[in-house]
Amino acid sequence: MGFVTNLSDKDARKALEELNENPETRDEKIQELRRLCLDSPKIPEVCRERLDDVFLVRFLRVSKFDLDRALNRLENYFQLQIDWPENFGDFRFETIKPLLEAGMSQLMKKRGEDGMSTICFRAKEWDYEKYPISMVYRAATFVFEYCLLDESFQINGCRAVGDMSGLSFAYMRHMEIRIVKMWARALDKCLPVRTKSMIIFNQPSFIVMIFKIFQMVMSKKMRERMQMFGKNEGSVRQILLENVGEESLPEDFGGTVTQEEAKKFLEDIEEKAPQIEKSFSYLQKLYEKSGTEL
Repeated sequence: MGFVTNLSDKDARKALEELNENPETRDEKIQELRRLCLDSPKIPEVCRERLDDVFLVRFLRVSKFDLDRALNRLENYFQLQIDWPENFGDFRFETIKPLLEAGMSQLMKKRGEDGMSTICFRAKEWDYEKYPISMVYRAATFVFEYCLLDESFQINGCRAVGDMSGLSFAYMRHMEIRIVKMWARALDKCLPVRTKSMIIFNQPSFIVMIFKIFQMVMSKKMRERMQMFGKNEGSVRQILLENVGEESLPEDFGGTVTQEEAKKFLEDIEEKAPQIEKSFSYLQKLYEKSGTEL
């Protein structure tokens, strides 16, 4: 039967024009990528159950249907899971629900005219005394997995908008450099997500230092997609409205998205959590096979 897409005509055209996704050759590409994965010594055998059509097409799309690039990203993806058990070792919604309830990360329902989704995060909602920094990134990873259930998100990509206000220097002691670098690696070389823009604002000076380390391990393309602004409230708000739009920003970011929408997002991601968790069921076997301590 082959892969069945639910893309709109508009997104299908964009996929063809921007990502080289030809419906006539898509199944052939998926099958060839699976064959390459099965032949790759870098992909553990226990991960093969994850290589279904729906999963593989995500990597083809983010790689513009270049098989070599898609395979490399898949190999990086599984290696990331081996190297980062703090993130993936207990990949359950219940572990990150408190962070999402606090508003740490939120997907905006309204997309921009370009189809791009907006994910907002509030650094001040991270209570480092309760949650290690890997928990913050686990929450972000889980939100990405939720977003990837939507094929339109795979095609149009996203922008991340982060408010760094409320962070004191005490936070810096809990921002492990290894973990910061791991997240940069995940965004740039592993996750099948088209991160097209990152806007950071209200950041204290020490956060600038952290992000310089973050950028050191990123590609030039990803570095150029990052924008950092200070604390000039008027200019920052104008920049956000011009680049994102008030309908895709929460009220505390200067937009019109209410707290009620945040509740709906939390309800929906919780409803879909079992589906996401099931797709990662191979992880336990992966860690047992690699001898990784959780």
